[in-house]
Amino acid sequence: MVTISTLEEGGIPDISGMDYFRQAVQGNTFVSGVIPSEIPLLNEVGEMELGMPTMFVSAPLKDRDGAVIGVIALRIDVDTLNGLMLSLRLGKTGETYLVNKDGYMITESRLSAHLKDKRLVKKRSALELKLVNPETGEMTDGVKQCITANNGFNAKGYKDYRGRLVLGVWRWLPELNWGVIAEIDRDKGKGHLCKS
Repeated sequence: MVTISTLEEGGIPDISGMDYFRQAVQGNTFVSGVIPSEIPLLNEVGEMELGMPTMFVSAPLKDRDGAVIGVIALRIDVDTLNGLMLSLRLGKTGETYLVNKDGYMITESRLSAHLKDKRLVKKRSALELKLVNPETGEMTDGVKQCITANNGFNAKGYKDYRGRLVLGVWRWLPELNWGVIAEIDRDKGKGHLCKS
């Protein structure tokens, strides 16, 4: 049972079934993936919304003998990750984003307005947009390579989730189960992407 909380938006009184709690109570420090919130959180337009992208970090609280006597859990505001990814500019057509192991974008796309207009997303790209080539219905080449931990780049070009030919570079972050991908439209990309 939650005994102390700083959550202004309320919370779940019994968190015993949550991964972040179960891991910490077993003595492990835990970092979740970006997941949909199970309580309403303040969204980007100032409304309370269920299912907002969020993540948790938890750690055990131990007594002097090393026995776990409690858990401390922090909810991380994913807007910080969004801001970081959106601040990385690759010309007018480039973007950098995070992807999870299932091929979903976990940060916002700088093209979110366009994606809403095309009805590819309802509210946001994070946790809503599966990164597939619209012509084949399969994950894009960059995403496929990234989530299988094949760090690298494609300087010839491949179709992105918009169906556009892009150049891309990617890196899998195994400690977080995330990938970071940078892409730019192929006709604009000369000189922007390089192997990292």
